[in-house]
Amino acid sequence: MEKYNIKSTFTLGNQVVHVGLENRQQSKDVLLPIKFAPVLTKGEKFTIFTAENKPDLHIAYKFGKNLCFAVAPCDEMRARTMYDMLPGIRRFKLDKIAVRLAVWRAIRANKIKTTGSFIKNVLALQAQNQK
Repeated sequence: MEKYNIKSTFTLGNQVVHVGLENRQQSKDVLLPIKFAPVLTKGEKFTIFTAENKPDLHIAYKFGKNLCFAVAPCDEMRARTMYDMLPGIRRFKLDKIAVRLAVWRAIRANKIKTTGSFIKNVLALQAQNQK
C-alpha cells in the first residue's frame, strides 16, 4: 500500500483523467476513467494497493470514498485472484483489510445493494464504475 497526495489532474481526450501523485519519496502518474474527474481534488489523499511480490503491479486505487480497480475484475475468479495477490497479516501488512473496508465504503457511497459475499460486492462495484 502506497500513500500519496494528488498533485494535479487533467483530462485526456474526454476518456481518461491523468492524475499526478506525490509523496515525500517519489512522484507517480496514474490514469483513471473520466467518471472520477469531478471527485479528484488537489491535495486529496490517494492510496495505491499493489501486489505482494510485484510492487509495480497496481491492484486498486482508493481516493475519498471511491475505489477504482487497475485491472477490471470481470468474473469471480479474477476478483479472488486480485484479492489473493494483496499482502496480508502473514506479511505484517493490513492491505487486505484496508481493501475490504474500501470496498464497503465505496459500495455505501454509490448506494449499491450489498451482498454477503466480498467478491460479489467487488463485481457490483466494478459494474457501477464502468457506467
